[in-house]
Amino acid sequence: MGEVTFIGRYPAKSMLGERLERADLVEAGLVGDRCWATRDEVRGGIRGAKKIAGLMHLGARYLDEPTAHGPTPQIEITLPDGTTVRSDAADVNERLSEALDHAVTLWPLQPADDLDHYRRGAPDSEDFLEELRDIFGRTEDEPFPDFSVFPPEVIEFESPPGTYLDAWPLMIMTNRSLATLRELNPDSAIDVRRFRPNLLVDVG
Repeated sequence: MGEVTFIGRYPAKSMLGERLERADLVEAGLVGDRCWATRDEVRGGIRGAKKIAGLMHLGARYLDEPTAHGPTPQIEITLPDGTTVRSDAADVNERLSEALDHAVTLWPLQPADDLDHYRRGAPDSEDFLEELRDIFGRTEDEPFPDFSVFPPEVIEFESPPGTYLDAWPLMIMTNRSLATLRELNPDSAIDVRRFRPNLLVDVG
C-alpha cells in the first residue's frame, strides 16, 4: 500500500499549478484540473508544452475554488518575469503572446460538442511520421507506442473533446519512478513539477 505524498492540480494545461492538501476526485479526474488552455493563433489548435515549450515557465492558480458542476473559475497566471495577469484581463492574450513569443489566446473548457475547438491545428511538419514522433515524444530511433491503447480521438483532436487532458484524466507517479530517472540522468535536476502529476505516491 502506497502513501500519497503530493497532490497537484494544474488550472491551465502545461503550466505549473497548485499543490493541494486535499482534492475532490470525480470520473473526469481532479476537480479543476486543466480547465484552461492556450490556443495557437498561428497554426490553430489547443497547444501544450510539446508545441509551445514556454508554457512550462508560466504558473496558474484559481481565484476561486472550482466545483465539479459549476462554471470554470477565473485564474491568475504568473509570467516568467514575476508579474501576474488574470484570465479575465483585457490584455491577457497580448501579455501571454508576448511572454511566449507566439500568438496565443487563453480559453476555458468549451462544450464537448464544439469539435472544431478541440481539433488538431496545422502540423509543424509535412512528414506525418515526424509529426507522430512529436505528438508522442519519440526520437527517430525509438519505437512508437501501441496505438491500440489510446482513445481514437488522440490523433484527430489535441485532447478528448470536453477536456484539456492529453488522454487520461489522472496522472500518477511514484517515488521509485523519480528515483530511477535520477539514476539514469545523474547530471539532470529531476523535479516532480516538470511532469505535472496529480498524485505522487510513495511505494516504499
